[in-house]
Amino acid sequence: MPNYQEGKIYKITAGDKTYYGSTTLTLATRFRCFRNSKKHYSCSVLLTLPDCKISLVEMYPCETPFDLKMRERWWCDNNECINEISPIRTDAENKDYQKKYHSSYQRKTPQKRPSKEKTAEYCKKWYKTTRVFREWLKDFYL
Repeated sequence: MPNYQEGKIYKITAGDKTYYGSTTLTLATRFRCFRNSKKHYSCSVLLTLPDCKISLVEMYPCETPFDLKMRERWWCDNNECINEISPIRTDAENKDYQKKYHSSYQRKTPQKRPSKEKTAEYCKKWYKTTRVFREWLKDFYL
């Protein structure tokens, strides 16, 4: 269980790009986790650069992970950074994100339903085939 009294806000920098994050681990451990992870992070681009380094922005002892994430968000909002995803989102921001996400994955052209005539024709064909098949089965098993 993480000890949030040891909360830290850190930044990873390489050149003029900065990524802000929060952790309860030591900075060396957190940096090693980033480097060894197969997961894609916002700072993955920075980690490939040779002058990449991690530094402590502030110690932030708190009670809950929410408090730590809110402080991280404050740093992201008030400084220029490459963080793609906000650590904490409000309900309104979440709704906006969901709208954008769903609109980008919706079908571009809606599928047209078949006409009533085509549906009726299909049903008749299906009924005939299954009826013939059922009769064949009766003959086969009798």
